[in-house]
Amino acid sequence: MQQGYSILVFPGGGREVLKRKGEAYQLIWKQRYGFLKLAQEFNYDIVPFAALGGDEVFELGFDANQIIESKWFQKLLKVPQLDKLLRHGDVIPSLPKNLIPKRVPFYFQFMPRQNLMHIENAEQLKDFRDQIQQQIYAGLEHLKQQREIEKA
Repeated sequence: MQQGYSILVFPGGGREVLKRKGEAYQLIWKQRYGFLKLAQEFNYDIVPFAALGGDEVFELGFDANQIIESKWFQKLLKVPQLDKLLRHGDVIPSLPKNLIPKRVPFYFQFMPRQNLMHIENAEQLKDFRDQIQQQIYAGLEHLKQQREIEKA
């Protein structure tokens, strides 16, 4: 960023990539704002985008929730050091059924650039993040409709 390069950020990180059963096309940002704070600090614009297809490339073979929801794992998480190390279970990955991805079409929708320089406090930052999330969810719905039209 100090050199002025454009960057692509997935605010949910690895946890957003390694989704679990029922989480397809869900943004797993939790209460993260660091990506917005960095964009503001380095005067980067945010260009939100929706991507349809990625959550269908792999079929879930092992759902991490099976481990995380088990009684013995929940007992492990009661140990503060282990809970912190395992990030409340977030570091336990789900695994695909097959290593070879399915061939599925991808659809993308890029939203208008948005500048963060007008944001002055944490509440405005939260509202901005929520607005971006809603734009992405609306974009996903639009892409799903577009895909259905193309199938017909």
